[in-house]
Amino acid sequence: RKNGLPPAFDTLQKEYPDSPYARHVRSVGQLLERLQSQQQVINQLTRERNAWRDEKKDLQQTIDALENDRRRLRQLLIDLEKRRQ
Repeated sequence: RKNGLPPAFDTLQKEYPDSPYARHVRSVGQLLERLQSQQQVINQLTRERNAWRDEKKDLQQTIDALENDRRRLRQLLIDLEKRRQ
């Protein structure tokens, strides 16, 4: 199968190249090629988006952990200051 077209379309193009239907088949073939190309781009972008989401999630977890550490250290500093007084 060429361009994802049924075999009958290939036969039509080969045996009746001047037929208006053969021109339509070529147009459909070009559209299918463009569709496949666009689908590949969409798939790649989807993979990249998912990778960015995973990275964002990991970074957010790191930020949250650092924020918790900062709060605990701040509280420890406050407690230490209270003991000194």
